[in-house]
Amino acid sequence: MRKWTRQTGRGTLRTNEVWEGDRRHTSAVADAEPAPVAPDLVVWGDPRRGVVIGQEVLLPDAPPRAVVESLERAIATPMPGSGPPRQPRRIRVRSSDVAEAVRPLAEALGIQVELAESLPFLDDVFRTFEARFGSPASQGYLDATEVPEPLLAELFRAAARLYRARPWRTLDHLDHLLVRCEEWVPPRRFVVPLGSTGEARGLALYESRRSLAAIASLPSGATDADEAIWNTPSLALLYTPVSALGTRRAAEARRHQWPIATRNAYPVVVGTGRGRESLWPTPGEVRVLIIALRATALALRTLGRIERPAEGESYLLQSSRVQVDGRDVEFEVVCPTPEDAG
Repeated sequence: MRKWTRQTGRGTLRTNEVWEGDRRHTSAVADAEPAPVAPDLVVWGDPRRGVVIGQEVLLPDAPPRAVVESLERAIATPMPGSGPPRQPRRIRVRSSDVAEAVRPLAEALGIQVELAESLPFLDDVFRTFEARFGSPASQGYLDATEVPEPLLAELFRAAARLYRARPWRTLDHLDHLLVRCEEWVPPRRFVVPLGSTGEARGLALYESRRSLAAIASLPSGATDADEAIWNTPSLALLYTPVSALGTRRAAEARRHQWPIATRNAYPVVVGTGRGRESLWPTPGEVRVLIIALRATALALRTLGRIERPAEGESYLLQSSRVQVDGRDVEFEVVCPTPEDAG
């Protein structure tokens, strides 16, 4: 099948590409009158080729029409290096507001609009923007992410419960757990408890044993350790002193009555991979973390009642069903992880 299928009446190429598009709030600070503001960012990209086709910064109160105009410009005048003027066959968006805003233009051009739960390519683009231009100290989770407040409240509750269980007293960094959940992509995570050797307390999640081994093999104090970590896909929750964060985060937690186990246990989420590091999770990442936190708490309770297996053996600690974001989710925990698992 040819990539460029035909030329439209407007002189723009009609392609078989599937684009991702989204508008998200950022933690960057832009000069404006009467006071500085944190703007929104609109991005249109082609995940298959890994290129950003259009990108615009908007004031937070810019109307939905501004998103439509940004799509028109992305089609007519793509960013340098992203290819010729063209229109995609389909656009995938995560927000129903964005979908409804662009649908009239898309239908007029013969472009399909599809709602998707996640946009992995754009997630990386927005994280890279935040890492370079964001101001984490002046923003809270609700300011800088698309995670709804009830889901953040679930995250804080699960994090506070696990902190009070003191997993670093029972599990060390060698006792990683394998958590399986069919709703995840991929459907497993290697969960590593942190804190037994005096480092930051929390959990680190890896998508494969290879990623876990890559981090575990880093020599202490290696000069290239940061680069290796940034390039290894992972998701972590780190218990952090409230005093080390901006006042905005603490005020946000108080305002919404999100529980924090101690003043040293504010849950900071850190994502890495593809050369980026981000402090702002997606809703999907928060759901993964909530299940991982609950699975670890379940493992602690089970390990306290049974004899550990012989070296080289594994066992299923337990399967469980929990409610996350208003939905029943099933998962299972294995410890130690089987050698052939990922």
